[in-house]
Amino acid sequence: MTDRHTTTGQGSPTGEEHARCRCGIALEHAAAQRHGRCHICRDLSDTSAPLRPAPHKPKFSIEKKLLQAPRVRRTIGNLMRGWSGNRAARTIDCRHVDLHHFAAFILHEDVPAPKNRDNIRSAIVVLGLLRAGHAQGAVSEYIEARREHDAASTIIRRVKTLRSWARHLYERGISPRNLDALPTPTPDDLHPVRHDNSDTDNTSEFAELQRLSQEAKTRARQFIDARNQTIESLLAHSTLDRPRLMDLDWGAVDFAQHLSIDDDTVLPARIRVPGRDGRSHWRHLGPRATRTLRHWSRVYTGRFGATLPDRPVVTTLRGERLSQSWFYEIADG
Repeated sequence: MTDRHTTTGQGSPTGEEHARCRCGIALEHAAAQRHGRCHICRDLSDTSAPLRPAPHKPKFSIEKKLLQAPRVRRTIGNLMRGWSGNRAARTIDCRHVDLHHFAAFILHEDVPAPKNRDNIRSAIVVLGLLRAGHAQGAVSEYIEARREHDAASTIIRRVKTLRSWARHLYERGISPRNLDALPTPTPDDLHPVRHDNSDTDNTSEFAELQRLSQEAKTRARQFIDARNQTIESLLAHSTLDRPRLMDLDWGAVDFAQHLSIDDDTVLPARIRVPGRDGRSHWRHLGPRATRTLRHWSRVYTGRFGATLPDRPVVTTLRGERLSQSWFYEIADG
């Protein structure tokens, strides 16, 4: 972890080392030097109690008042706009989802529904950990806690999001540390490669279910049931055949959300499929297939956070594409 405590001349064009706040930030401006604290520390009372999760959770603490300090929220809101500038809308949404999942883990809370999410609050949680010097340990604990529940690609993406946000805070002089020293895990680090026979995939999923807690097992069974029903329904009520559905990624699905009128109006979804001339074209789905795919996208998002364009539509519990033998077994009922 890069730390401003060990870096001289930060932010000074002449290489002069400035006085430092108690959090480690260099006091470059006259007002900050006069108060002896950075503006974030001045917004927090000296008596603000740390926020400690339940005992069975990692023992990380952040300054409780940091989450609601008006000036801190304005500062972080502006920084988030700069951090996400010129990014695709889906990339921004994924970054926000990643921060929410990490913040919920640290604060021992459930991930809020999309309409109730406070993006700034979840971003401030990372700042609080960086200021307290707990960020690297917290991310490592998060990886260990989620490796049995999330796809490797999801965990890797979230670590990259956290590293990017920490780097942005560090470069803007808001955080005394970043997460550059934290290595990004690889798929083999998270889920060692197993040389499974494709005929035993169903057995592997059953074995994975047995390792889960009762509550997680219930959610996993609901996911599996919804997935299997989606496969059967789309094959029965659309022109998609088995190979195309098995190879379908979310990037080839368009729900025409930009044309939505109201919740009762179901506009036809469309699927991009390869044509005989080698070029792809869009194929519309009927109302029933559209409803099925919309429902499955909500189930999928509830488990993996977002429907990323390079991820398969129908997956295992870990977000991996189904093998051909397993897919055909589900399709045959």
